[in-house]
Amino acid sequence: MGISNTDPRTLCSEGKQKSTQNAGKRSSTCNSCSGCYYQSHCFPCQHNPQHHHYHHYHHSEDWKTRAFCPSRRRHRTLLHLTACTVLLVLILPVSEAQDQVTLGPLKEEQPSNYYVGSIASATGISRELTNSAFKKLQFIINDDTPLFSINAHSGAIFTKQMIDREEICGDRLECVKEFDVTVKSENKFYRMVEVRVNITDINDNPPKFHGEGEIIVDIPENNEPGFSKLLPVASDPDIGLNSVQEYFLLPSDAPFSLHVDRRLDNRFVVSLRVDSSLDREKRELYTLRVAARDGGPQPYTGTLTVHVNVTDKNDNEPKFTQPSYTFTVQETFGTGKVVGKLTATDKDTGRNADIRYSMIFAKRYERGKDLFAIDQFTGEITIISPLQFDAGKTFHAVVEAQDRGDPPGIAEAEMTITVVNVGNNPPVLDVKLTTTKFSNTVTVSEDASNKTYIGKLKVIDNDPGSSGNVTCRSLHPNFTLEDFGYYAIFMNGSLDREAQSSIDVTITCSDQGTPPMSASVLFKVMVLDVNDNAPKFNQTVYNVNVVEENIVGKQIFKISAHDPDDHGHNEFTYSLFPKENRVFSIDEHSGIIKARTTFDHEIEKRLNVIVLATDTNKPSLVGTATVVVNILDINDNYPELLTKELRVPEGGGRMKVVGRLRATDKDSGRNAQLVFSLPLSGDPMVSQMFRVDTDGTVVALQELDREKTDRYNLRVEVRDNGEPSKTHTATVVVIVEDINDNEPVFLYPSVHNPPINIPWSTPADKELVKLNATDDDAGENKTITYQIISGNSAKIFSLDANTGSLYMSRRVYPDDPQIYELMIAARDRGIQPQESVVFLKLTVDATNASAAWLESEFELPPLEEEIRKAKQERYILIAGVVAGVTLLFSIIIIVVIILIRNGGTSARRRRQQAPVALNDKPPQWHVVKMSVQEEGGKGGGETGKVVAWRGSDVDIDLKGGGDGMGGGADRSSYCQPDVTKTGNDTTLKKTVASSHWHDGKDDPLQGQSSSNIGIGLDPYRKQDFYTFCKVSYLNVLFLVFSSCKFVSLCYNQPRNNLDGHNWNDLSTIK
Repeated sequence: MGISNTDPRTLCSEGKQKSTQNAGKRSSTCNSCSGCYYQSHCFPCQHNPQHHHYHHYHHSEDWKTRAFCPSRRRHRTLLHLTACTVLLVLILPVSEAQDQVTLGPLKEEQPSNYYVGSIASATGISRELTNSAFKKLQFIINDDTPLFSINAHSGAIFTKQMIDREEICGDRLECVKEFDVTVKSENKFYRMVEVRVNITDINDNPPKFHGEGEIIVDIPENNEPGFSKLLPVASDPDIGLNSVQEYFLLPSDAPFSLHVDRRLDNRFVVSLRVDSSLDREKRELYTLRVAARDGGPQPYTGTLTVHVNVTDKNDNEPKFTQPSYTFTVQETFGTGKVVGKLTATDKDTGRNADIRYSMIFAKRYERGKDLFAIDQFTGEITIISPLQFDAGKTFHAVVEAQDRGDPPGIAEAEMTITVVNVGNNPPVLDVKLTTTKFSNTVTVSEDASNKTYIGKLKVIDNDPGSSGNVTCRSLHPNFTLEDFGYYAIFMNGSLDREAQSSIDVTITCSDQGTPPMSASVLFKVMVLDVNDNAPKFNQTVYNVNVVEENIVGKQIFKISAHDPDDHGHNEFTYSLFPKENRVFSIDEHSGIIKARTTFDHEIEKRLNVIVLATDTNKPSLVGTATVVVNILDINDNYPELLTKELRVPEGGGRMKVVGRLRATDKDSGRNAQLVFSLPLSGDPMVSQMFRVDTDGTVVALQELDREKTDRYNLRVEVRDNGEPSKTHTATVVVIVEDINDNEPVFLYPSVHNPPINIPWSTPADKELVKLNATDDDAGENKTITYQIISGNSAKIFSLDANTGSLYMSRRVYPDDPQIYELMIAARDRGIQPQESVVFLKLTVDATNASAAWLESEFELPPLEEEIRKAKQERYILIAGVVAGVTLLFSIIIIVVIILIRNGGTSARRRRQQAPVALNDKPPQWHVVKMSVQEEGGKGGGETGKVVAWRGSDVDIDLKGGGDGMGGGADRSSYCQPDVTKTGNDTTLKKTVASSHWHDGKDDPLQGQSSSNIGIGLDPYRKQDFYTFCKVSYLNVLFLVFSSCKFVSLCYNQPRNNLDGHNWNDLSTIK
């Protein structure tokens, strides 16, 4: 809404009419202010109730609209008078003051004599003084600045030369040049003005890439899409938007894109990203163009040509142990003190885990890089400058840990360093003199008036409390100090050069700490005789170039001065300051400067000498100039090769980069530019295998194979570009490191080895054969382990993984296979192990295996030593019992046979009804299935295999069906041939069959309880006796003997040795 121009009396009159209904009450709203921004600023007239509302003075064009309040005119007049009186009181006493003005902004690249601004206008001096008083003023620049000049009468500031902001301020965001201007007159008017000229940047520099704007980038072809490679960034001396703002990739058909990341400190990280898989066999070189553009109004663009060489990997980035680091140091810590240590880890190995540390301070904390340094190898942060001037300050930086992979992995963390003020420290003094030509010396004319400004003293004391309160005083009566926030040094009285040509002035400053700390500064005042002009040199600074290894006493430079005054003769006496100069001498009459020593560019590159010119007037005046002697380099040093050894993994194909050679040369410039090469007179084999580029890159021309050659001696030559050039030759050892590129090879067994014959009686843990394999690699890649892959399902064999020895893990049984073919692998211990496989055939010699195996089956199981001794004693007793029982059984059987033969007709009839056809095959060993009943048990016996008898090919299955009656008989009773009936009828099943191991599956009594041990013959059933007696007497004897032996074994074994056995397999209780 626009501002109303209506007379507020009219507006308030309308408001009055609309508020008459509320007579006697103060209206709360001005109706004409409705919707107005200044509605809240409407106010009632305080002196006349009839004037209800007036607008705020912003609401009208003129302040006078508020004057309609009758009493307000008088108040305004009083206010004007009061303000004028206060201003006069404040202005009139001021004749000396310290001002600070800021001129600009001044854009860089302006021509010389360009108008910057006026001190008189900026400070208001031109308005304070009358024209006549102003014309008597003198404006003098106290500092010797090469950038600006001042009109001594008008106070106008001009440029002396074209100003390049990048040259004087670098990359600092704010570029301000400061100098002091003295304004004085004969009427004792004096004022010091501190002038600040703000120089702004223009976009006068294009982005540039380092070098020739062309690089070669190697990218392995096996990298997946998304792989990136860091690219160099462009530099632009301009700042802000005029610096580099963006990077982009110029269009091409290459499978790459540009990834640009801006870090915490506004640095760019530019990387080239692979968008699709690379195939070197299809294309091995791509040429791309990367552009960098600044943000100026008319932006500049710089380009970088990138040659991507696809070659024939670093998957872990470094990681700091903590996300941020905070360190605290005391201001009293000296240089070299370790502040703290950064630690980063990397799961990779080799170069990919070799970490380098760095730190970057932001612009506002860039003072930190002058105070602290970081060891790139250890991560230790040390103090490199005194900290007293920075007590109480905090510095923030970004720290990086970067490995040496390709591309390198980078980790970032934040770091904070705080400088702690630890207590009472002496103040720090900084004196700046007005006419300083050399350190701490000021020249003052002897007729200088009282209160002549000499210089200023800045005091710094960062101690807290009263320890930071400092007072200063001059120890010389002719000089005094005045406090303007800093101390201004003035003359106090007159000077007499004839009495004293120079004065040593000491200023002492003390704080109020306990105890008080003080500091002093000393400067020299040179009192000049009265004279209008001192001798002057054409230049204040002369630059002279001298080649090192010069001839002592030879002329270097001739300097001359002139004097505008005409005293009848202009003769000068030249001298050096100080006079005791061991490097230069000067002829006092001619001004010829000579060298007293031979210069060495490598020790000193620049020397300064101050030349004084003294006239012969009475009194004489002195002019000074500085001669800067630049010592030029000659090629007087030989290069030195620093690299002694290079390590490279074998393989990688042809044209593989082995490494880069490093060399140094103490010279500079072209004399330190080095070129590497392989001399043609070297080893021909080395020349065929390697190439050394001029930049020191060593390239393998052939694929490296450590198994053929594990090291090479390269005779490398390094040459500088001096005139004449100097050459250094040294040997660099290239060590080819092993990779796991060979698989183990079996020496034994081979393909043609015959099968290995194993006797059936070979015991367990017997070594059968020792396998042997070899590997051409080295280290862990050569160490071989062995393993059986297949063919050992029966677990008969075991293999020592380290020695390759093949053992029997158990004995061979008759039912085991007789032929085995083992597949055995030999594997090395590389990171990506290699292996080879061989087949080993083994055969078992089973001759006479069955009888001997049966014999071994009845051997007692190995027990502890105590049980074995007890068993030996029991076996003696058992042998006697068995012999007696056998004799008794023989007698009983003979008697039974006689009784049977004399039996009746019914017995013979039953015998005819159940004839048995016995097999007349040769006797063989057979097995019957027997059940074992616990004492006092009731059914549910366990079943096992025992040998039945050596007889005909009859498979006899003895089953004792039990109803539980008499099931608790003693086991030893079953060893008697004369067994009484203990349960249901015992059936002797007769089957004619081939030899086999009977498993009882066709047992007709399978569903019944097998409670009793299977020798329970019923002596009262003649048919059973008849059938039984058909078996030969010797077979019965063997059966009884074997049964008794088995029962005796069961009887004598401790309970805990039998419970764990599988009675279906007697091999578990040998």
